[in-house]
Amino acid sequence: VNFCYGLGMTCGILALSPLGSPALASGNLSLSLAYTAFFRLPSVTLATRTSLVLFLNLLSLVLTLMRAFSEGFPRNLNAGTPLWVEGLSCVVVTLISISLQQWLRGAASQRLHNQKVKAELSAATSLLRLTCDAVIELGEDLKLTSH
Repeated sequence: VNFCYGLGMTCGILALSPLGSPALASGNLSLSLAYTAFFRLPSVTLATRTSLVLFLNLLSLVLTLMRAFSEGFPRNLNAGTPLWVEGLSCVVVTLISISLQQWLRGAASQRLHNQKVKAELSAATSLLRLTCDAVIELGEDLKLTSH
């Protein structure tokens, strides 16, 4: 899965490079936005390593910075827009990856905790059935659940 993410990011980085797109001032912004919207954000769910996401997104940001300084900034006011878009894309995608990893860890931990609690309850119920003649279980509303 990480290989697929890496391959897709590499293709996108090549598309944003001077080999795959026109000069920074003309069409790179729309290409970068499309790349972010249709690949970077959805595919971050594929990557299992946040370090891979961070590395590849920083590589894309560095490529855009290198292009900006090597091709020169245009004279208009929107010269830094592709840099801001790329920088914000890098930050947003990395934060989504970190959040997703934390959520998955928390969900797995909660699932293990629930399984442990169910096993303990089952063991306690079995022990009560062995030692007692009758076992009455009460629900949250203090009504009989089984007998």
